[in-house]
Amino acid sequence: MSERPPRRDTGALARLREHLRQSLWVLPTLAGLAAFGLAEAMVRLEGQHGETSSPLIFAGDADAARAVLSTIAGASMTVLGLTISLTLAVLTLAAQGYTARVLTRFMRDRAVRIVVAMLLATFTFSLGGLRLVREDRVPGVTVNLSVGIALAALVALIVFFHHLASEMRVERVIAVVWDETRRAIEDLPAGALVAAAERPGSHPASDQAASVVRATRTGRVVWVDDAALCGCAERLGATLEVVPALGDFVCEGETLALLYAPGAVDDAEHPAIVRAIHLGTQQTASQDVGYGLRRLADLALRALSPGINDATTAHEAILRAADLLRRLAPLPLGTRITAPDGRVLLVRPRPDWDDLVGLTLDQLAAGAEAQADAATTLVLLDALARVAAGARDPERLGALRDRAARLCDGAHRAIAEPRELALIDAAAARV
Repeated sequence: MSERPPRRDTGALARLREHLRQSLWVLPTLAGLAAFGLAEAMVRLEGQHGETSSPLIFAGDADAARAVLSTIAGASMTVLGLTISLTLAVLTLAAQGYTARVLTRFMRDRAVRIVVAMLLATFTFSLGGLRLVREDRVPGVTVNLSVGIALAALVALIVFFHHLASEMRVERVIAVVWDETRRAIEDLPAGALVAAAERPGSHPASDQAASVVRATRTGRVVWVDDAALCGCAERLGATLEVVPALGDFVCEGETLALLYAPGAVDDAEHPAIVRAIHLGTQQTASQDVGYGLRRLADLALRALSPGINDATTAHEAILRAADLLRRLAPLPLGTRITAPDGRVLLVRPRPDWDDLVGLTLDQLAAGAEAQADAATTLVLLDALARVAAGARDPERLGALRDRAARLCDGAHRAIAEPRELALIDAAAARV
C-alpha cells in the first residue's frame, strides 16, 4: 500500500512542535515577557484613570507599594530556584532508579513548564510594577494583581509537588511511556505502510544507478522529514531510499540515503537530503516506535538487575511492551510514498518485525537465562503468546515461536526444578 506525498510543511512543523514540547524555557520566557508588558500597561492605565477609592484596592503609600512588590519579586525568585533544585534532585534519583531515558518525559511535562512560567511571571510582573511606582502615583490595582498572581503561583506550586510525587511512581512512569508509544503507533500513516519483507534495493527503481548520499555528521536518526524528501525526489524525478531506520546510529561518511534517478544526479542536491534526515543525540517517540519499546525494555532490565531486584516492575514493563507489539503485529512496517502518477518517491523499509521484537525481548531473555529466573521466563512466554494472538502473518508468528523455543532451551540449561520446567514448556506451547 502507498500514499500520496505529504504536505510540504508537515515534517518541519511537526519537528518544531516536538522541539517546543521538549524545551523548558519557551513557555516561561513568553509568560515572563507577557507579565512584564501587562504590568507596564496596568500602571499606565491606572495613571490615566486616576486613583480608585475602594476598600479592596491597595491604599498604602509609595514605600508600602515598593515593599510589597519587592517582597513578592524576591520571594518568587527564591522559590523558583528551590523548585528547580529540588526537581533536578528528584530526577537524578529517578534516573538512577529507573533509566536516564525516562527523563525525557519530565522535560515534556506540561505541569513543570506551567509552574516555572507562573513563578517567572510573578517575578517579572512585580518587577515591572515596582519600577513605575512614584511618590505621587501608587498603582494600587497593580499591587493587588501582583498579590493575586503570587497566590495563584503558590497554589500551582503545591499542586505541582503533588503531581511530581505521583508522576515519580514507577507504575506511572511505565504507563506514560506505554501511552506515548501507543499514540505513536496510532499516528502511523496507514496509507504509507509497505510490507515488512521489503528490504533495501527491492523497490521498482532499484535497477537504476544509485547516487549515494552520505552523512555529514555522527549521530542517531531522530527525525525523518518525509515531505522534504518527497519534494527532492519529485524535483529530480527520482526515488529516494533512506537506509538507516529511526534510532539507528550513523557515523560521519556512512550511507544515509540512496537516490535512484534515470540520469546523473548533481551532488549539490545532497545537502537538502541530509538536512531532511536529522541526526542528533536525543531520540523521541513521536516517529520512532522502537524508542518507546527500548525504554520499556530498559526499565525491565534495570528492575531485574541484582542491585534493584524488583520483579514486579519488570513484569509490568514486559507486559506493557507486549501490548504495544500486539498492536503492531497486524500492521505492515516501513514506508512507501508515491506520486500521483504512481511513481515511487520515497522508501523507508525499516524497522522490520524482527528488529522490534528483538529490541524488546532479546536482552531480557538472556538475562532471565543468566539468572535462572523462571518467573521472568514465564512472563516473557506469556508476552510472546499475547503478541502471537494478534499476529496473522506466518513469518511474524515464526519469529515469535522461534524466540519461545530459545527461551525454553535457555530455561532447560539454567533451571533444574522439574515443576518450573514443566510450566515453562506448557507456556511455550501456547505461543
